[in-house]
Amino acid sequence: MISDTSPLGASAESRISHLEAAGASIHRVAAREYTAERLEGASLVVCGSSDEALNARVSRDAQARLIFCNVVDRPALCTWIAPAMIRRGQLQIAVSTGGQSPALAVRIRDAVDQAIGPEYAVLLEMLAALRERVRDHAHSPEARAKIFQAMVWGPAIDLIREGQVEEARSVLEKSIA
Repeated sequence: MISDTSPLGASAESRISHLEAAGASIHRVAAREYTAERLEGASLVVCGSSDEALNARVSRDAQARLIFCNVVDRPALCTWIAPAMIRRGQLQIAVSTGGQSPALAVRIRDAVDQAIGPEYAVLLEMLAALRERVRDHAHSPEARAKIFQAMVWGPAIDLIREGQVEEARSVLEKSIA
């Protein structure tokens, strides 16, 4: 990550924190310390600087080395765009405007964030635990899809939301029979 103390640097830091949470090994470089050689060994670069010449140089250097590059708030300099993310356990929801309006992506993410509560993470864990049983019970993809659709559209999510987790688990298990 290449950044300075500007708001763009803070935005780059936010993107990096998500990568760190996913297990990425991060090397931070202050904007004033940047040289093209600092990119050696990198597979992805995030640049958050208010220095437009530096942003362009980092983008050019990264692309010349076939390294994915994201320059905060400069889609034309990017080879990948960071979506606005919502995480609920293993459930991840990404909202992207293709770099056209990060502010709109954040607004949409916040709206979805209000609608998707922690009960969805619990439901996902339950569905994952039952996945093999569904596969053993229903041999065709169509039959499995029908069972999973009944599970996700049934009353389980409401039961979890109401704190009736074991009742939800029972309802899901009955969907398999």
